Amino acid sequence: MIELVDRGYNVNFVELTATEQALRNYGYRERLQQLADERENFLFTGLWKKHAHVYEFLASGQCLAEFTDSGSMQEELNHIDEALCLTARFNTDRPETVFEANTNLLVPPTDGEFIADMITHVVETDSIRERMRSGQHLYGNDVGERIVEFLTTRDTDRVFDWAHERLGFESGDSSEFEYL
Repeated sequence: MIELVDRGYNVNFVELTATEQALRNYGYRERLQQLADERENFLFTGLWKKHAHVYEFLASGQCLAEFTDSGSMQEELNHIDEALCLTARFNTDRPETVFEANTNLLVPPTDGEFIADMITHVVETDSIRERMRSGQHLYGNDVGERIVEFLTTRDTDRVFDWAHERLGFESGDSSEFEYL
């Protein structure tokens, strides 16, 4: 991230709760705060109050790409054509976004220079950006509404069985268990 700022790219870093602890642990937090004070192309903010703000920024046309390790963001960015998804992982539990839709590119977090080079390559290569932006939307429309409709029409049928029920233990029946 620091390398990207040094290369002149605008970077907006949103510090999540766990990220704050990691930055403190590795001695980067003060450095990033200082960088934000000194450089106009680096914005270092705390957690945004609503996810709608994140979505609004990603869809605004002001965000070229998101570098994330979040599986849910890989799904959401599949539907946001304005922002590319670059995932800081060696593999993903959302492989369909990489192999089917081509809306996600894995950027293995090997070292800072490699990450900066990969992101720079994507930013500077029109054909890669166009391929990622024109990828198929995988998850359909109104998915949340369809899930709620499915769940509300199930009447008494449950969506799943609990493991203890599949094993023959009734809920609250502790007579089958030995305590150590």
